[in-house]
Amino acid sequence: MTCKKKVKLIGFGYRCKGMFCSVYRYPEEHAYTFDFKSAGRVTLAKENPPCRCDKLETRIYDVVIIVSICFQILYFLSLYNQICICISQ
Repeated sequence: MTCKKKVKLIGFGYRCKGMFCSVYRYPEEHAYTFDFKSAGRVTLAKENPPCRCDKLETRIYDVVIIVSICFQILYFLSLYNQICICISQ
């Protein structure tokens, strides 16, 4: 719908890239074609990226490595304490 009226400084711009006069400024009057649903989906996809979790096997492997390192440290500390006790006596 166009009324062929020249829009000067007081034109109403919309997301459908149209400039309308005061009569056709309402979306119902000028057959507004902007798709809010797809624009919302694009915005949500940009703001909320998909969350990918790591695999269970890699987490278990990491825990096993950390535990084995801790046991090695405890073992060396216990050896050091025994050596220190033997030297001091």
